[in-house]
Amino acid sequence: MSAGADEILVLVDLGSTVMSAEMAMEQIERPYRLSNAPLVEGAVVAAVEASIGKDLAAIATAAEGASALRKIQP
Repeated sequence: MSAGADEILVLVDLGSTVMSAEMAMEQIERPYRLSNAPLVEGAVVAAVEASIGKDLAAIATAAEGASALRKIQP
């Protein structure tokens, strides 16, 4: 997270991480959103979207869409 971030997208990889992330984010006074995006692909897509100025909802949608990316074509 950069020092200038207004909103935070949190990618969680396991169910137990959700509770930990929620507890941690309660200490931060910024809007945040938990995401079911795949960890690696979602992080890359989210970084690209954030770098071009998209808002949190658009970044989250794009990151979660990364789960549909095919890596190996049939």
